[in-house]
Amino acid sequence: MTLSLRTNCIKLYAVSAIITSAAATLFSSLSPRQPMTMALDMGISAIRLITPLFISLLAHELIFNEFNRRQPLIDLAYPLPRHALLIRRFAATFILCLALLPVLAIPLAASAFMIGHGQPQGTPPGLGLPFLLTLSFIAAEACVLCALATLLATVTSTPGLILVGTLGFTLIARSQGTLDGLPVTEGGPADSRAGPGLLHYLLPDLGLLDVRMITLYGKWEFLEAGWQWSIISALCYAMVLLGLALWSVQRKDFP
Repeated sequence: MTLSLRTNCIKLYAVSAIITSAAATLFSSLSPRQPMTMALDMGISAIRLITPLFISLLAHELIFNEFNRRQPLIDLAYPLPRHALLIRRFAATFILCLALLPVLAIPLAASAFMIGHGQPQGTPPGLGLPFLLTLSFIAAEACVLCALATLLATVTSTPGLILVGTLGFTLIARSQGTLDGLPVTEGGPADSRAGPGLLHYLLPDLGLLDVRMITLYGKWEFLEAGWQWSIISALCYAMVLLGLALWSVQRKDFP
């Protein structure tokens, strides 16, 4: 990791932590009876918003710039296969994203604790194991997004497509459960009924990885049965995307 990238990551970590804590503090006043719950809700939303943005920036810097600007020099200077270099860059992106989660989660938990201090709630949030499990599900989602950003960084020559593609994929995949539940007008075109169902087979349902309710209310009943399969399917999808990225970079002609 270069010095400039390390400095930029530290700045992004600091700014992201400030934004998350500020969002939690500002919106906690919207619910006088449950300020701690509201703070955690907005803080987790901020984390899930910052994560794909952070991944897009890392993929642009670590993967897109590497393979589109310095790859010819690397091929000449180092006897390192392209797929090995790509796996290392993917791992670096994912590790930096994992490091972001505690940087955001610790200030959020501290802010929520101070907001709720002296204001007992009927259903206190779970800042222990439920909060850790919620972060684990966010990490699984981040793995999918890192694999997608890696694929986009290897197939595109337009850096803006990494950000647009990652955010668009995130929005659609997180909304898949809502789209599947939309009513279909009887007598409509046949393909209109198959539209939402097709997304179920093409995209992972990242909405299932949002288990913040167990943190907001501290009750395990909100954790849906079969949550293990949600994690497994997301990781399998990430492996497929990473495999496509490896296949693409092996066959890509660099200028």
